[in-house]
Amino acid sequence: MKDELSVTCVGFDVSRDKLAVPVADRTPGGEVVSWGTFENAPASVHTLLRNIAKLATPVAVCYQAGPTGYGLYR
Repeated sequence: MKDELSVTCVGFDVSRDKLAVPVADRTPGGEVVSWGTFENAPASVHTLLRNIAKLATPVAVCYQAGPTGYGLYR
């Protein structure tokens, strides 16, 4: 079983037009790094998720629930 501390956590802070994407390494002393902001559009999200899938560790992704986050969920 994989050590759960090796999971990379990705968050989506969602607004109507933009996504802010922080990435946190859950290893002890790990940093939170901003991947920047991206257009809140299906093509941008698809590209971003494809890049996230290339990370070497298992990835956990969460999004901001609310009126702007539900579209991302769908």
